[in-house]
Amino acid sequence: MPKNRKSDKRTNVSKEVTWKVETLRWTTFLMDNAEPAGIQEWWSKVAGVPKSDQLQRQSFIYEEIGTIGKNYLTLQWQPGRVDWLFNIKIVEQATMENLNAQVVTLDRFDTVDVAQENFKEIIARWFKLVNVPAKRLAMGHVLLSPAPSKEAAYNALVPFLKKSVNVVPEMSDLLFQVNRPRNSKLVKGIEINRLSKWMVAQVNPYLIKINPEQFTRQIGNDAIAIRLELDLSTILKPTGAALKRPNQIALFGEFSQLSDELCRNGDLP
Repeated sequence: MPKNRKSDKRTNVSKEVTWKVETLRWTTFLMDNAEPAGIQEWWSKVAGVPKSDQLQRQSFIYEEIGTIGKNYLTLQWQPGRVDWLFNIKIVEQATMENLNAQVVTLDRFDTVDVAQENFKEIIARWFKLVNVPAKRLAMGHVLLSPAPSKEAAYNALVPFLKKSVNVVPEMSDLLFQVNRPRNSKLVKGIEINRLSKWMVAQVNPYLIKINPEQFTRQIGNDAIAIRLELDLSTILKPTGAALKRPNQIALFGEFSQLSDELCRNGDLP
């Protein structure tokens, strides 16, 4: 059984690292597999802008995508779950003759602090709009921190994994994944998975255009970055009792704090 910590005194090790957001995700695992009522109005009301014109519907999947500033906001429903995804808008009116203007470097990605605040506002509006009983909740992050070289990336990764892995600059192909569950401090009887995956990645800038001409082409040079994937989730209770809206709101806030802790302090055994 995981134990709570009164406080963590570990020093912030992220001073030399700037986390950029590739994707943020909030997932609600539903008590009922049926499509929630009024889902067709969710995106526009939550986004606060006119209804998206990018809509996909299949037999058991509903997806709506639209733009908020320089980011995409995606709503997905499939039986048993609802996902909200927030990620950088990669391609914008691309043409074969104007490829260089479409290069999206990591500098254009929002920092995790900025993106997380925007995402919090989006999910807060959704909580006010709907009351969906949930059996589980999950929050996901895909983050990148650019580095000038592979050696620099491994050096920057050292303090994040200091108590877990002996990282040295001569390494390659490092992949460290660990789950360190904790009891919720805000919702009694709830255990939270804290799954983190750490690696040094080569980021390939590609331009992809589907219509009217289909092509995929690499543009620009490869970049090196630390990649951090976080997946925080509640552990399903044997009783299957629903998580009501006040507890969902509390857990969203707690997940946000735990993700911030991992970004700033690294893996906490």
